[in-house]
Amino acid sequence: MATASLFLILSINVVGLMAMTAPACTWTTPKYNVGVDGFDVGMVIYANQRSCQLACEENAACLSIQYHPGSKNCFLNKVKFSDDKLTEMKNFVYLEKNCSPCEPPRPQRPCTWAPAVKGRAIANNNVMELEETTLESCQQVCEQLYYCKSIDWKPLVSQCSLNAEDDTDGQLGTFKSFDWYKKDCSEAECN
Repeated sequence: MATASLFLILSINVVGLMAMTAPACTWTTPKYNVGVDGFDVGMVIYANQRSCQLACEENAACLSIQYHPGSKNCFLNKVKFSDDKLTEMKNFVYLEKNCSPCEPPRPQRPCTWAPAVKGRAIANNNVMELEETTLESCQQVCEQLYYCKSIDWKPLVSQCSLNAEDDTDGQLGTFKSFDWYKKDCSEAECN
C-alpha cells in the first residue's frame, strides 16, 4: 500500500483473541478481495481479523479496515466506500465500522491496579503480547485499551500479556513464572 500519509505502525505481537467481551462497535458483513487504496491512518502487523477490528475501534479516525490473513497485516482506513468505489485487492477482507457516539467506552483516569497475584495468570485469553518491556509500560498500554481487563507479567524475561478477561470472567491458572495484575478503571459518562 503506497501512500504519502503518515503511518502509525503498531509492531506488537497480537496473539489470538479468544472469548472477548462484547464488541463496542458493530461491523458490516466482510467483503472479500476488495479494499481502499491510499486512505490509511494506521497499520497493525501480526494481527488477526478481530484484533484488527479492535485497533480500529480504538482509533476515532478509523472508519474501515482491510485485513490480509496471509501476511497478517491490517490497514486502518479513514474512509468508507460504496461497492463501486472499492479497489480490487486479492486475498484482502474489507469491513466497515459502525459505532454509536459514545462507543467504545473510554475509562476515566487514573486507573488503579490491584496488588500482584504471584504465580498466577489467565491462560488462553491474551489479546496482545509485549516483549522487552517494563511492568509500568505494560500497564499503561492496558489502560489505553477499553477491552484490556488484566495483565500477566513475566518479570524474568520482561514479557507482558494483555487479557480481555479478569478473575470475574476468566480463571486464574498456576504459572510459577508469572504475576497477574487486575486493572480497575471507571468508565467515562457519555455526554
